[in-house]
Amino acid sequence: MKCLVFSDSHGNEEYMRRAIKLNRDADIIFFLGDGLSDAELLAENDTLHTWIAVRGNCDFRSFFLGRGVDKTEEIIVENKKIVATHGDLYSVKYGFERIFQ
Repeated sequence: MKCLVFSDSHGNEEYMRRAIKLNRDADIIFFLGDGLSDAELLAENDTLHTWIAVRGNCDFRSFFLGRGVDKTEEIIVENKKIVATHGDLYSVKYGFERIFQ
């Protein structure tokens, strides 16, 4: 399984667009916040990939592709739990101890 992970596009989705074109074989695309509208713009017409999105500290909207989106999402992929989050809730800017707990 191949996954792409993006965050912090802040209004510039072009780099995401390029990466998606280079990785059409990806199964899942994660968007980890701060540019949710950029991700939605790309995901709207994307029939090749499953998109998982969470809100970042600069995302003021709470919907993605017509459904509510939280700041943290847990999913199971190939029997592994993946926690998708922007990181601001866990102060990752200052270290990883809190998110590991």
